Amino acid sequence: MLPIEDIGELDSYIHRRDPRVRILVCLFFSVFIAMTSSICTVLCALFCSITFFILAKISISRVLLDEFLDSIFFYSLSFL
Repeated sequence: MLPIEDIGELDSYIHRRDPRVRILVCLFFSVFIAMTSSICTVLCALFCSITFFILAKISISRVLLDEFLDSIFFYSLSFL
């Protein structure tokens, strides 16, 4: 899992925004995607998410690798 300090200390366009605005945008974005049934809309949301990652200067490959390793760890624990 990514340490929150690593992400919180970045200086980017997204990090300079008001935290309340960021939370509201995430909330509306999540509800909008959860209510959609169109594959085109979901693909557009994926593109927007990747764009947000780039604007926030967060390494997509690092996030995916950390999540993959976490999921393997928890999956292996389920067999114990």
